Amino acid sequence: MKKILLVIVSVLLLVSPVLASEFEKITVSSTPIGFTVVKIGNPAAPAVAAACSLEGADIRWRSDGINPTTTVGHLMSTGEKIMLKGNGDIKNFKAISVTTNGTLSCTYFSEMFE
Repeated sequence: MKKILLVIVSVLLLVSPVLASEFEKITVSSTPIGFTVVKIGNPAAPAVAAACSLEGADIRWRSDGINPTTTVGHLMSTGEKIMLKGNGDIKNFKAISVTTNGTLSCTYFSEMFE
């Protein structure tokens, strides 16, 4: 299933003129953290999608504007990926580590793609 999804995303990116607008690595620790404002809030091309992968440790995340805790929020295990769509969810995203620090690698897109 993962290979099929990767192929579909790869094909979409090849036939679509969508270009990544920004990239960052975020250390997720015991304090809730969101995306860097200057990375997602460029007035000329605000981020409308974010693709992130997690390394190092499990985290919890929310995108409703409320901080996650070590026991409340979506659990994301190391090696997993998420795709956020919509500038509101991207602006409201916050993550916290469950135990030790994890690292999110995130690419932001200024155009939506299917």
